[in-house]
Amino acid sequence: MGGFTRFLKKGGQYNFSGIMAARKVSVREQDIPGLFSFENELFYGNFILSLTTERRIVLKVLGFNGSAKKKGNTAGCLNTVFGELEKAGIETEMIHVGKEKIRGCIACFGCVKNQDQACTITDDPVNEWIQKIIQADGILIGSPVYFSGVAGTMKSFLDRAFFVSSVNGQLFRHKVGAAVAAVRRSGGLPTVDTLNHYINYSEMIMPSSNYWNVAHGLNPGEMEQDGEGKQIMEILGRNMAWIMKVIEHGKEQFPAPEQVAKTMTNFIR
Repeated sequence: MGGFTRFLKKGGQYNFSGIMAARKVSVREQDIPGLFSFENELFYGNFILSLTTERRIVLKVLGFNGSAKKKGNTAGCLNTVFGELEKAGIETEMIHVGKEKIRGCIACFGCVKNQDQACTITDDPVNEWIQKIIQADGILIGSPVYFSGVAGTMKSFLDRAFFVSSVNGQLFRHKVGAAVAAVRRSGGLPTVDTLNHYINYSEMIMPSSNYWNVAHGLNPGEMEQDGEGKQIMEILGRNMAWIMKVIEHGKEQFPAPEQVAKTMTNFIR
């Protein structure tokens, strides 16, 4: 705090005692979950500094569990990442995709025509989830491995949600996103690769870990025995939290690149 020697929070104000310079001071709380920024008003006489709150930054990550099992190893991977995010003061919410009946994209292009941020199929939760992603700061997408690929219900959701995003102005642009997979033996890498395609296509920001984001286990809870797999998820969570905070606190000083119209070069024209 520079020349300040003591401060006390009381009734929404921060009272500082000590030597005070007549200049603007940026204050950030580091001792509570989440980050706060303040802009101060200076008062002379009794050396009281009154601060007015600019905003409280609450970051949120949605986790999409593509497994039919609510508490299987895919959920275990997501929850391990969540644990690190929550330690950093970031809110989390799990959405169980795998239990729903979700049709694949029917290529009607209604979302292109309507420009309403929605899929024309309205008898499942996909449109609700799209709006949740728009409001969130980051997403985690997780799937079990089915024949070295993403589970069908999960892929149907992702195809529709990310197509709606792409044709409605890139709704998920510059959100932070990561993918994880749970597998019995092999096939985890192509599954994570497929999941990453959605993130890469959408101009999202992707954190990484110290290995591929795959953990092993067959029966629910067995991924906890995969020491390296569990560490991968923990490091991913810490890196994701750090990137989200860096973006949030730097975007005013360093505005995002201007969005440009997509150039379409079809092979057959």
